[in-house]
Amino acid sequence: MIRILVWCGGDVTNYYQVNYKVEDQRVSTFLAPAALNDVFNFDVLVALIPSTLFTVNHAESYRKLLEAKSMYRGLRLVGVQCFDDGIVHKILDKGFRSYVVPHGGLSSPITLKIQGNEVAVDRGSQVFSSYDFNVTFNAVYAALRDCIRGLRDDNVELHIDLTHGSNVLITALMLASQIIAEVEELQAEKSLFLWCAPVLTRPQPSVAVEFLDVSKASNIARELITGAHAWRRIDERFLPTRLYEEVGCRLGREFKGVYGQVKSILREAEELLWTLRSGQAPLAYKLCKEICQGDEGDCNRINTARANLDSMIRSKYLVEGWLNTDEPWIPIADAAIELTDKLIKSLTSKGWDPINITTASLRKMLEAEYHDKVIAVAREYAIYLMLRKLCFKAMSKARIGEGAWQQLDEAIKQIHLAQRGQADTSLTALYQCMLKNLDINSHIIGEFDELRQMRNKLMHGGLSREFQADIELASGRILDINSNQDKKPIDKAEAERKAKEATELIKKLNTLKDLNFKTNI
Repeated sequence: MIRILVWCGGDVTNYYQVNYKVEDQRVSTFLAPAALNDVFNFDVLVALIPSTLFTVNHAESYRKLLEAKSMYRGLRLVGVQCFDDGIVHKILDKGFRSYVVPHGGLSSPITLKIQGNEVAVDRGSQVFSSYDFNVTFNAVYAALRDCIRGLRDDNVELHIDLTHGSNVLITALMLASQIIAEVEELQAEKSLFLWCAPVLTRPQPSVAVEFLDVSKASNIARELITGAHAWRRIDERFLPTRLYEEVGCRLGREFKGVYGQVKSILREAEELLWTLRSGQAPLAYKLCKEICQGDEGDCNRINTARANLDSMIRSKYLVEGWLNTDEPWIPIADAAIELTDKLIKSLTSKGWDPINITTASLRKMLEAEYHDKVIAVAREYAIYLMLRKLCFKAMSKARIGEGAWQQLDEAIKQIHLAQRGQADTSLTALYQCMLKNLDINSHIIGEFDELRQMRNKLMHGGLSREFQADIELASGRILDINSNQDKKPIDKAEAERKAKEATELIKKLNTLKDLNFKTNI
């Protein structure tokens, strides 16, 4: 395990010693990261120095400034209060890496003038640096990346101190730390820690300032941003369900009512998203109604949970007299309610009946780029819509995949073959009659059969008759039957195009003329 501490370097000239409380230990120093190091004894120390701090030699000047302020080996700053700070001496003895990062904004860069043991601070005239924030952000991320990758050790514990530094540098460091943690797979509260000491005035000698651990809240934000994609990308695996349950275990009884309502909605949203992601769109209508449990167009459960959360927020969080300790659960609860509500509304925008919800689900899956699932479901649902057109008055139910369903499927294939002159001519009249009764043109039949072919190609991973390929028995190579060259995979753009055609086909079949045919198969 290699433990790293990163902090923002600043002008420590006028810093005063503070009694910091870290892990129940009291440490007196003028430099917050030095207090953390005194308790955790980090293996690697890293200072990010803004380019606006010094005029020249930033890394060397920052170290010299710390040495003089802490009276290290007899050095001292001229004209300001210095402290014989042994806690800072520890990081100076250990040594730290310095990364100079571009920093925009107004500043008065420092020049150090050293004569013997005295170090004078000369502040230059004000200058404005025109670096935009993205330059700072990129540089800070690059510094974190460099110090972690340079260790050549997968077992890293990264600590970030956000106490000192400009608002620009602190913001960049906090954002960059979340991304590098994701890239390096650093888990919050296990291998990623964010600290800040809330010093809002000059503390009295008897007062101890306790470091705040920002790790939990930052992790909530990180996972929640990822989790929001669950609803948009139709993937329940991103949902913050586990995180929410862990937070809930530490909530007091006072919060359990609202928490429990949201947890139930979150669990059912997980089931709905899984249903869509796995291609079970025709079953989504049942879950939409279960989540809402209200009249069509009115989600009683979601509305009740929202109203209760609103009431709690107004009474507990938007007034003075807050709790001293809490769990960061409000953002997750709000996201679960609002994003589930938006998903339900998008699926029921055309109506709450199974057909409209299935059609909307296919569109939602298309937006999420589940092209193979859209094609597979739409192809079979098209059979249902045709069967409904033909037989809705003659029979109340049809066994999926059997009987009338199977017969219609085969008949449509024969219609397509007849159109291409490949079917038994004696059957052509029968199929043409069926085509007339269905009120479906020949183009739709062609689309339907193309979807069948694409469905088989995708569902069988290329091991399908429709793929028109040979497999070389010795090597497993998939070869085009005409060119005998390696077969290319199905292009994503082609699959997307067919998925769009599939949803259009369902739309056409769902808007046919009045259902007035009694023909049975």
